[in-house]
Amino acid sequence: MALFTPWKLSSQKLGFFLVTFGFIWGMMLLHFTIQQRTQHESSTMLREQILDLSKKYIKALAEENQNVVDGPYVGTMTAYDLKKTLAVLLDNILQRIGKLESKVDSLVINGTGSNSTNGTTTAIPSIGAGDKLNVADLINGAQEQCELPPMDGYPHCEGKVKWMKDMWRSDVCYSNYGVDGSTCSFFIYLSEVENWCPRLLWRIVNNNEEADKRTMAEIRTDFEHLYKVMSRHEEFRWMTMRIKRMDNTWIEAIKSLADKQNLEKRKRKKILVHLGLLTKESGFKIAENAFSGGPLGELVQWSDLITSLYLLGHDVRISASIAELKEIMKKVVGNRSGCPTQGDKVVELIYIDIVGLAQFKKTLGPSWVHYQCMLRVLDSFGTEPEFNHAHYAQSKGHKTPWGKWNLNPQQFYTMFPHTPDNSFLGFVVEQHLNTSDIRHMNDIKRQNQSLVYGKVDNFWKKAQAKYLIGALGQLVPMGIKYAVLHNDKYLI
Repeated sequence: MALFTPWKLSSQKLGFFLVTFGFIWGMMLLHFTIQQRTQHESSTMLREQILDLSKKYIKALAEENQNVVDGPYVGTMTAYDLKKTLAVLLDNILQRIGKLESKVDSLVINGTGSNSTNGTTTAIPSIGAGDKLNVADLINGAQEQCELPPMDGYPHCEGKVKWMKDMWRSDVCYSNYGVDGSTCSFFIYLSEVENWCPRLLWRIVNNNEEADKRTMAEIRTDFEHLYKVMSRHEEFRWMTMRIKRMDNTWIEAIKSLADKQNLEKRKRKKILVHLGLLTKESGFKIAENAFSGGPLGELVQWSDLITSLYLLGHDVRISASIAELKEIMKKVVGNRSGCPTQGDKVVELIYIDIVGLAQFKKTLGPSWVHYQCMLRVLDSFGTEPEFNHAHYAQSKGHKTPWGKWNLNPQQFYTMFPHTPDNSFLGFVVEQHLNTSDIRHMNDIKRQNQSLVYGKVDNFWKKAQAKYLIGALGQLVPMGIKYAVLHNDKYLI
């Protein structure tokens, strides 16, 4: 019968067991340490790569947009991808500052404690977690607050901003102009690219500083260039003659104005002058009848306006045909984009009449809306708001072909101050007095007289006109001059 012999734990066996266990434990510890170090090195390496790529990205964008005005929401650099990149860089800087402050705080506190006599220490203020920028919110698409200016004088601004919120992705041109979905970018586009809203207060440019960067206007004291331009048009013959008769008076006037007012540091504007009433398409034949008793009031006002703009130093381009209008505006004709054409503006101000307004709209097509704020309409007798507002005019049954333009009433420039709703432009009164006449003007006894002049005879056949003449004739002596159409010519 076999006997069970109990196993005895000898010192040799115990030593072997401990060595084996220690080796296995050491290997596990080494594996864990290496794994942790590898993970730490990987995250550090990735962070360094992100920072390096972010710096390269910003540098590349800066080179691509070197001609773009600096600031947020301008050009390509306005999108949220750049903001997120900057957020990563800023977060990295803040982390480093936080670590540095912690070490400084520790050194200061320890130094104070070792040298303190009363055992108290003074707390050193540091940046708390609540004071740091919330980078996560910015990365997730949070928008900064935008302080909006008063919208007085911009009645369509609020509606345009609401439209942009829903439709800014409808055309890539909006993002090309810096629109990125934020209210600030909407306002900047609607105030600086288009003119529906007021500029944000922090983006208002000093006019003097802006003038230094652009070509400035200088007054002119000779008519050589203007005469050369106007000589190309037979339609301008009567206006040219009027300007030449008064050229010395004009030059004296511009010099006098320069002495009284500061005309320096003014931007030289590109101004289009389109005389729709002189185009063949209008059918009015005003230029053809100018020397045979035809109406001259409009030609008087146009010649004075052109002369004023020219002497003030602006670049004036004059059009008296649809072909010329198309040539001047060829860069934007057919533009179906929702935004104005980028680059230098073709024109910055447009003087036009009602006939030319219809021609201008038809020539430009959909893009004409980008030029509505530039329009200044020479409208001899003005346009009342109820005829200008299309919806209201339609509701009242007004069928006039001259209204329904939906412009600001102040954009209509009248020959006489008929109404405060429109702007009064006026004209220059030409004097035909010689030196002797001027000397004896004080001897002339003034009388209450009236003169009705310049209408064709058909006008006076209307009942209202006959009543008006009869009423005025009972008050003051009256003289009447009117034109009669005879063999396609007007006779006074």
